[in-house]
Amino acid sequence: MQPILNLAYFYHQRIQRLKNLGWRLLYKGRRQKRLTQLNLASREALEIAQINCALHVDCDRSNPTSLCIRSSLSYEHFFHQASSQDPKLPESTERHVTLMAINLKQYPDYDTYLKAIRKHSFFERKSRKALKLGFFFAPFHYENYLPDIQAIRESLKWRAAGLPKDPYVLTPGVLQSQPCHFTEIKTPSCNIHWEKWFGIFQSRPNYQQGRAITHQQLLAYARIRRAGNTAKYAELIGHFEHLNSGAMALLHLEIMRYFLESPAAPADQGIEYVTYNNVERGADGLFFWKRKALFRPHQIELLEHPLPADFDPKQYLKLNPDIAKAEVDPVEHFQLIGHLERRPYKSFVIEQ
Repeated sequence: MQPILNLAYFYHQRIQRLKNLGWRLLYKGRRQKRLTQLNLASREALEIAQINCALHVDCDRSNPTSLCIRSSLSYEHFFHQASSQDPKLPESTERHVTLMAINLKQYPDYDTYLKAIRKHSFFERKSRKALKLGFFFAPFHYENYLPDIQAIRESLKWRAAGLPKDPYVLTPGVLQSQPCHFTEIKTPSCNIHWEKWFGIFQSRPNYQQGRAITHQQLLAYARIRRAGNTAKYAELIGHFEHLNSGAMALLHLEIMRYFLESPAAPADQGIEYVTYNNVERGADGLFFWKRKALFRPHQIELLEHPLPADFDPKQYLKLNPDIAKAEVDPVEHFQLIGHLERRPYKSFVIEQ
């Protein structure tokens, strides 16, 4: 029995390697093609985005599934993979994606961004069309609009980047549930790690979502997740029937207005980059949309977590044999990922 299991494991590993190789070749081809469309010769010519998504003292570390932990870890892993730097990493973590981001520091106010986008795209014209149809922008609590969210997600069988998997919030069970009452939007418990929902609506008197009366129908929505100085489009999706009505253009422009018009709330201050996945992922239509929205490819420089004074690299590798086996630099691993995973760096000591 054991030889059969060993053989199955061997073939499984070979298949996974072939799949990874296939994705890397696909991504490499897309990257070359799309950077050429932007008149960029290579990733070395890209602007560097300085990303700081580390946990702070006030962040919720009580649960590994807390939003603070999940946001920072997902960003750290993605940015670690997308970084242009090349420390000693195993082949499986070779960097093969390129961040797409809007550098908010380039636009002192919303009018400057609108003027820039007016030169390159149709967004303003499309957004005016949506406004003429009576569409409007507003933040919302996702629990009030679960039936509409489900209808939006199911309105199109295939999407350019697929539907993101969500084991924490929009689980299949949650999406099939009906709101029992209207839930008010809550103030984020952490100012640098939060998730907010913004939507495009159409007024419909007495319109209901389950037992909750909303008086408006959700047509498109964006799920924005903040980690440090970045705000990420975790989801950006519209109902198929309204994709040509300007709803998506209006949604993006209003979100940019939200971030650029001197946000007063502490939870909205300090955001320097709006990110939307990477250059390589998604169909050409999605990449075209990102270009017109002024997302640009970026190299990444992760601002490092401070190293504890008593950090012992040898002890760190001894206490974390998987890191030693991967031949990763212990100092860099701890500063980028290890501190978030609360890895021990000294006997009987775990960083708090």
